[in-house]
Amino acid sequence: MADKNFTKEDIERVQKTFGKIINKYRIALADAIRRPLGVIPDSAVGLISDIDLQMAETRRGIFIKVTDVENPVAFIIDDLATEKQIEIIRLNAKSLNLDADEYCLEKFNCRTDVLSKTFADKLILMLQKESTPRVPSL
Repeated sequence: MADKNFTKEDIERVQKTFGKIINKYRIALADAIRRPLGVIPDSAVGLISDIDLQMAETRRGIFIKVTDVENPVAFIIDDLATEKQIEIIRLNAKSLNLDADEYCLEKFNCRTDVLSKTFADKLILMLQKESTPRVPSL
């Protein structure tokens, strides 16, 4: 077998592919853990995060299509609002003297940490609209 010199792009592509596979295993593992029992197997320690467990708890017993555009809760990790979106939500809410999670609960009946990217964008627009100065009508 001949030696192959791997390019930086080859290595990045492989890393990205393995990252996606590992992410799928984390999701499956989080779903497999029964949160109310509170038992996390030794093999799972360090493989999943608190958000993975919260997402599993959210998905358990709920049978909504992943593509349901009317549901603000992300049902797959890839659909979670980005850190940048959450930061923008928190900053905009703070500028209005609001708590971001309370505002999100009021508008979408969920916390910001489980919000989908689409609904994070909607929430950002809602907050920006509220912060826009109103011109009195004549």
